[in-house]
Amino acid sequence: MGGIAAPEDYRTVKSVAELENMYVQESMRGKGIGGKLVQQFEDWCKEKGVEVIRVVASAGNADAIRFYESKGAKPVSLTLEKTLDSNSK
Repeated sequence: MGGIAAPEDYRTVKSVAELENMYVQESMRGKGIGGKLVQQFEDWCKEKGVEVIRVVASAGNADAIRFYESKGAKPVSLTLEKTLDSNSK
């Protein structure tokens, strides 16, 4: 579900944990399961002395973004990508 990672060189925090690969089946959403999972991860992070929790969500996944924002997460950076067509030059 997640783990402790080294912060980026430009960050001033000493420890960061990343919440990864969390998925609640659509039929089970709205029952508090995701919130409980996030809370358990936060509790574990506090025990480990983690300062910041990071989570990555696809920009187009508005439901996930709203969910994490409702748990206190705030946007910090934006990654932009461009898919290259290997047949054109």
